[in-house]
Amino acid sequence: MGNVLATGNVGAANIGASGTITATNVVTTNVTASAGSIAATNLIASGGLSAGTATINGLVAAQTGLLSASTTNQVLLVNQLGNGSAVNAVSATTDPGMGALVGVASASAGSGHGVLGSAVNSPNGVGVQGTALATGVIGNSIGDTGVGVAGLNQTATGATTGVLAQVLSSSGSAGVFQAPGVASANLIVGKTSGSPVTIRFRVDGAGRTFANQFTTPASDFAESILTAGDKSSYEAGDVLVIDPGSTRRVDRSSEPYSTLVAGIYSTQPGMLATSHDIDAPELADEVPLAIVGIVPCKVSAENGQIQSGDLLVTSSTPGYAMKGTDRSRMLGAIVGKALGALAEGTGVIEVLVTLQ
Repeated sequence: MGNVLATGNVGAANIGASGTITATNVVTTNVTASAGSIAATNLIASGGLSAGTATINGLVAAQTGLLSASTTNQVLLVNQLGNGSAVNAVSATTDPGMGALVGVASASAGSGHGVLGSAVNSPNGVGVQGTALATGVIGNSIGDTGVGVAGLNQTATGATTGVLAQVLSSSGSAGVFQAPGVASANLIVGKTSGSPVTIRFRVDGAGRTFANQFTTPASDFAESILTAGDKSSYEAGDVLVIDPGSTRRVDRSSEPYSTLVAGIYSTQPGMLATSHDIDAPELADEVPLAIVGIVPCKVSAENGQIQSGDLLVTSSTPGYAMKGTDRSRMLGAIVGKALGALAEGTGVIEVLVTLQ
């Protein structure tokens, strides 16, 4: 049979043509156009559907059918010129390996895609979008060196983004990374491109962070520690001393030249160390004790004016430091060096914490 052309309906058990099949309605078991194309407004093929190219406008219902071709072009091209969906696939399956639309790249070589989505004309277009109550899009790799989900922006200029994660919930997480909780596994790895590829940053499965350098807006190292009494009665900038009546606890300083001086209540630690696990509830009851670095500190001029470079010790004013002048009492009592001046009264200046 050459071409099949019908302005009305075509219905038969099997329709085969070496050329083109064109009809308004095609109802059949098997449809074959071995060298041409199939064009139909409505096509119902309960058996098989085979063509060099197939363009189908309207309703496609192939319950057990097959659409296949040996061609470098599309096996199926669905062109929606309006505002509707080009393809609307619905499945009631509960099998996690099945879906309304499944894409498989079966070639044993090359870089084929099981599902490829492109939006190349609209600046606000989306190549692939997934919407669900659970997981919108999931990517699985079964290869030893495979990648579950990859994001690549191919534009060589501009402030481009390879992968963007966003949440709208105030208690949500924009990114969650899971890996076995052992040091040999990595939660995050940051690499430079080019040759050779170099690892610059990583977080292992035990929560340890490795990097060549850290930069923070704050400039001190602090230890999280318990306070004697209610934590809310302490303030950032307080000079703190070791509480001799307890273990791993500090109190507000209250006497001059105390050798129990431990550090300063940090305003915003650049690095905070703790003996607890991350997000442990015990952290809510502790304060950051700056032991190294530069922090704001409460100071008093009760022992004379303070100038930059003066050695500071505890004072009789609770929580305040003063200039140290009695060298015989300063060993073990120095909390740091003044980086600012105070002429009289009390105030707050920056202090270089140097316990000695």
